[in-house]
Amino acid sequence: MEEYYYKKLDSENIKDLVPIYKLAFNKEVSEEYLIKKNSTEAFGLSFTGFIAYHIQTNEAAAFYGVFPCLIKYEDQIIRAAQSGDTMTHPKHQGKGLFIKLAKMTYDYVKENGVQCVFGFPNKNSYPGFVRKLDWEHIEDMQAWLVRVKCLSWARCKKMFHLPDSLFWLNTRFVLALCKKGKVPFQNSVISEDIAGIERNADFFKYKTYEKNYVISVKGKSVWIKPDTSFFKIGDMEHCTEREFRAIVRRLKILAFFMGLPYLRYHCSPGTYFEKMFAEHGRKHDATFPVGWVNFNSPFKLEQLKFTMCDNDTF
Repeated sequence: MEEYYYKKLDSENIKDLVPIYKLAFNKEVSEEYLIKKNSTEAFGLSFTGFIAYHIQTNEAAAFYGVFPCLIKYEDQIIRAAQSGDTMTHPKHQGKGLFIKLAKMTYDYVKENGVQCVFGFPNKNSYPGFVRKLDWEHIEDMQAWLVRVKCLSWARCKKMFHLPDSLFWLNTRFVLALCKKGKVPFQNSVISEDIAGIERNADFFKYKTYEKNYVISVKGKSVWIKPDTSFFKIGDMEHCTEREFRAIVRRLKILAFFMGLPYLRYHCSPGTYFEKMFAEHGRKHDATFPVGWVNFNSPFKLEQLKFTMCDNDTF
């Protein structure tokens, strides 16, 4: 006997994800946040996923969703989607809901013109993607760290029992002194025979569901997302090596005043800024698998490259 019934995500039932989100990720989110994150109509589809409900209790048991986007490859714009929030209520784990919901979502997006689904699975979801959903995994995103000499926020917080609200107050003050960068700007990974997410004006507007900033540094746009541990760099406008060195010096000053001991940048191997960050910092131990399921994409996975701001958590 079937234990569950299934509904496509929409603006009404999205509220049912709030409690599962807390249980699955130990993170409080609002309904407003989830609506903004899943409102991807600018890229062809919106509220793209399915919820499983327990028949006896009508309790939301699990969810799998993707975030549609556009990918630029040579002179083509391709509709794709990033695999996003995968969550299962602890009481309903081990019932095969993740695979069931993923397959329903893939059937739906294929019918609506999506040519591939890509993502950055964590260690818990990786086996399911590769073994049961036929995901291909070729390479990992690398993390690069650039040291900043400063009295770190983490140390100050521990020594003086300070609230994180003080960190964010200071961070907003520091960033208020920065000139806003221009958007959109070209994805740095895109080049001849290399595909990347089309970061048009709609993409930058959509990504405001997270707390990130585009600032101008030495006349170049830099997309950043500081948190209490790292000064994260999502991507930056193309620049020369000389310009890059000047930008990094200025970013280190900003990080110093925020109490952040590292600049952090993630990228696929062989991308434009990888060599520059390698020369100024060191490779972090952490790596992030890049995988996909391909429906009818005109390029191969090894031709699709990313930076940190492409992740749905940036």
